[in-house]
Amino acid sequence: MKNFFHNLLSLLSVRFALLSTELGQVKDALVSVLLCGIAALIFSCLGLISLSVLFVIYTWPLLGLLSLAIIAGLYWLIAIIFISKIWRVIAGDQLKLKVTLRELRLDKEAIFPKDPL
Repeated sequence: MKNFFHNLLSLLSVRFALLSTELGQVKDALVSVLLCGIAALIFSCLGLISLSVLFVIYTWPLLGLLSLAIIAGLYWLIAIIFISKIWRVIAGDQLKLKVTLRELRLDKEAIFPKDPL
């Protein structure tokens, strides 16, 4: 019985190390995505502002206020594209701890088999 608890404690220690490694990788990936997203957002906003001003100045004699409506529609379209990308990342398997969950499931099946025979 002493050997069983020692093995169980060792197994839990290894699984905890695996979990902490995977959590570190997920954290690094999330920080990278957030920093790149912020940089992309800043530069995209600067570019869009510049293009918006240029578009309004160029089309004001022909379209007037319609040029502002066109720009607003384009901004909404861009926002929808980014929201769909974020939704795909959240709904996908990129933020799950696949290896750790698989190993914990195998450990549970090994410790508590369904068929005791």
